[in-house]
Amino acid sequence: MSEGMLAYKRIRHPAALTGAQLDAFLALGWYRMNQTIFTVTHSFIHELRDFRPVWWLRFPVQDLLVRDAHRRMRKRNASFRVELLSNYQPHPTHELLYNRYLESVPFDGYSSIHDALYYDGDESIYNTYALQIWDRERLVGMGIFDTGKKSGSSILHFYDPEYARFSLGKYLILLTMDELRARGCSWYYPGYVVTDVPRFDYKLFLGRDVAEYFDPGSQTWKPWNDDVLRSVSYTEEEWSAYFSDFFI
Repeated sequence: MSEGMLAYKRIRHPAALTGAQLDAFLALGWYRMNQTIFTVTHSFIHELRDFRPVWWLRFPVQDLLVRDAHRRMRKRNASFRVELLSNYQPHPTHELLYNRYLESVPFDGYSSIHDALYYDGDESIYNTYALQIWDRERLVGMGIFDTGKKSGSSILHFYDPEYARFSLGKYLILLTMDELRARGCSWYYPGYVVTDVPRFDYKLFLGRDVAEYFDPGSQTWKPWNDDVLRSVSYTEEEWSAYFSDFFI
C-alpha cells in the first residue's frame, strides 16, 4: 500500500448517468453495482479471513495486440453462434443458466442477474448489452457489459458448467472487446484483480504487457506490475492507520 494511503470505499446513487459521466467514473477507478456506482480499495476474502487490496484494471481497445492464445480460442469456439442483445433485461432462461453456473463455482456471487443489475425495480441508468453464446439451439454462455461514450465495462460473465473446457469466460472478454472496438471505444474495464486471490487473474488474459491498474495512492493508472499480487498482511498499527475510513 502506498505510504500514507487510507483504505476506502465510496458509493454514489445517481438518478441518471450519461455515457461521458460513466467514462469519467471508470477512469477514476469506480464501477457499477446494481443501479449505483462505487469504488473500493480492499475486499474481505472469506477463505483468507482477512482483507486484501483490489486493483482495478483497464485495457486499450484499439491498440490491443492479437496473440496466439486469442487465435487458438477463437478457432476452438468458431462453431458457436454469438448474438448481441441491446437494452438488455434478464430473461428467466438467462437466470436458469446463471444459477447453474453459480452452483458450479467455489465462490459467492449475486443471487441473480436481476440482483446484479437492478437489485430493486427494473429501470436502468446504464446502457447495457448482453452477448449470448449458442451451441446450435442451446444457450451456453453470456456476457453482460455497459458502454459509455468511449469506454465499456464487463458486469457479469457466466456459462454452462458442461462447457467449462471452452474457457467461455475468457472468450467473452474477446467478444466484448470486438464490440467495443466496433463502437470506437478507447478503454475496456473488466473489473478488478485481488492480491493473493488467483481466481480473478483470468482478466489479465488480454495481455499483461498492455494492462493498466489503478493506483489509489496516486489516483493514477499505471502499467501492470505483477508485484501488486504478492502476499500482503497488516499489523494492528497498520490496520489503525490505513483502515480508519473504511468502515464508515
